[in-house]
Amino acid sequence: MKNKTMKQIEILILLNILLLSTSLFGQVFEPICIGEKMIFDSKILKQEREIFIKIPENYENIDLEFPVHYVLDGEIIFNSYSAIAELKAQNDEIPEAIIVGIPNIDRGYDLNPKANGVNFLDFMTTELIPYIDNRYRTNENRVLVGYSMAGNFVVYTLLTGQELFNIFLSGSPYRLDMYKSELIDSFTNNLKTKKTLYTSIGSIDQTKQLEFFNTFCSRFGQENNDLLNFKYEVVVNRDHNNNFLINWQDGLDYIYRDWTKDGDK
Repeated sequence: MKNKTMKQIEILILLNILLLSTSLFGQVFEPICIGEKMIFDSKILKQEREIFIKIPENYENIDLEFPVHYVLDGEIIFNSYSAIAELKAQNDEIPEAIIVGIPNIDRGYDLNPKANGVNFLDFMTTELIPYIDNRYRTNENRVLVGYSMAGNFVVYTLLTGQELFNIFLSGSPYRLDMYKSELIDSFTNNLKTKKTLYTSIGSIDQTKQLEFFNTFCSRFGQENNDLLNFKYEVVVNRDHNNNFLINWQDGLDYIYRDWTKDGDK
């Protein structure tokens, strides 16, 4: 009985300490800033678009330039992707980076190569990227990040052969069956600069999507080009809704597997 009473007293003391701490410190509120939002007036898309931007912790060091990670579906995944990238940078696993989130108004339209995908890619490469490069201290490394339909758009961007992105992180990409052998051959035959693609899908994703994924990756993996780094994985016991965090973590590990802080490449 005594032990029980003592336990209750200890709990009450702890609760009082917590309540006192709340009364003393709970009145002070300071904003936690994880980035900034801007409105970009796109002439190509003929509309204004929100853009989210997060600069790295050491950006005040004017001698440093940073890679830029362009995150599609920014309204959904900007915060979570930024958190993973920032934690890995703090642990010296990857370089610090500027994170740019690109929200969508109609993702089924913007991210579909057969709909507005051509214009959306043109917006990124001829309007947004030059703006970011002019406003911030960036280096030549640009990562394009997307999941599901946006993961498909990442692959589409790679296969178009444009030169502004060099690293591609595609999670659980949707409908990879649209990319045929002829397009893959054309891409690798005309490759002039080094490209890196990491992609993964959950083992319990939709059966058809798994089939499309495996067929594409098997075919893409046959390409023999020293300028192309490629890795794909089927993640055990993951479905379409819970593979994204694993995809980003493992993808960043692969992309920066040879990176060291001292070498900073």
